[in-house]
Amino acid sequence: MKLKQALAGVAALASFTAAHAQSANTFYVTTGWFHFTPQDTSDPLKIDSVGGTPVNLAIPDTGASVGTADTVGLSLGYFITDHLATEAEVGIPPKFDISGG
Repeated sequence: MKLKQALAGVAALASFTAAHAQSANTFYVTTGWFHFTPQDTSDPLKIDSVGGTPVNLAIPDTGASVGTADTVGLSLGYFITDHLATEAEVGIPPKFDISGG
């Protein structure tokens, strides 16, 4: 139990770091890895009625889903004032796997 308390104390002390402020008229560039995870799928196409007659028919193999994608990205920014910045994100367009059925 004392080890857990000691580790918790060390973790708490390690989380207190100095703030790094930016000043006006400075540029910054960062790179990173972008991971896109779409959280969407479509259900099979459903026909509710034909000629006004309800049928509630689901057509098989008409659904779709989108897979995840990874790409490298670059962030370019400029501090206009000490508290206001503008930023642009650029990178290689990701390629998604779209599967249907």
